[in-house]
Amino acid sequence: MALLKPKDYVTCLNVACGFGSMVLSLKSMLDWAAYLIVIGYIFDVLDGVVARFTGGGNKFGAELDNTADLITYSIAPAVLATAHYDQWTDAFGYYTLPVAALVGLFPILFGTIRFARFNVKRIEYPGVWFGAPRPATGLAIAAFLSSRIFATDAGHWAGLALIPALSVMNIALWPVVGHHNRKFHPLVKLLLFVVAASCAAGAAFGFIWDVLIGWTTLYIFLSWLYVSPDERGRIRAFVASWRKSDG
Repeated sequence: MALLKPKDYVTCLNVACGFGSMVLSLKSMLDWAAYLIVIGYIFDVLDGVVARFTGGGNKFGAELDNTADLITYSIAPAVLATAHYDQWTDAFGYYTLPVAALVGLFPILFGTIRFARFNVKRIEYPGVWFGAPRPATGLAIAAFLSSRIFATDAGHWAGLALIPALSVMNIALWPVVGHHNRKFHPLVKLLLFVVAASCAAGAAFGFIWDVLIGWTTLYIFLSWLYVSPDERGRIRAFVASWRKSDG
């Protein structure tokens, strides 16, 4: 345990939440399973805070955090999706379980590919993630499955496209704005306040999941618009060089 720093214990709580979510999904306690994914994200944020106050982490901590992301934002949402679709017997009858398993395969498959790519051939650029970060896709999938949108038949059908699309975004080379090494315009702080206020209102009035799925999908698919045309050109050149490099 000598490798563990204070932040790593918080990361382990994230892992525990991911595992707990899977257990609750297996017991058909699907709302609580989704909440545990969100709580895991809170621990994910807190481990960075703890790192700053305790002198940072180390390479082991970075690998642990990467593995925790795989568990909480790829495997746990996959189990949650499978459990949800396994209950939708009206549409597929005898084939319900294979369809449910196929839907659940997407977050695990593409989350695992991203995990392996991170360990073998990292692609890093200041202020940018390449492909949707797993926390964003994991939260989006959990929120969608718990939303009032998904509760309708139309929502179930939409999920057959949305969940695979969010999963594939894990391995895309599309730039998604990140907070590391990026200075944001003051208006972004106002936007973050609006996000927090809308989530608080959603929690108070019972539509938190609908608000969360809206903000997470907007972030995943539209945050690249914040990147200036000049920076997009530099990013494209960086990606082209990355593709040609050995790894």
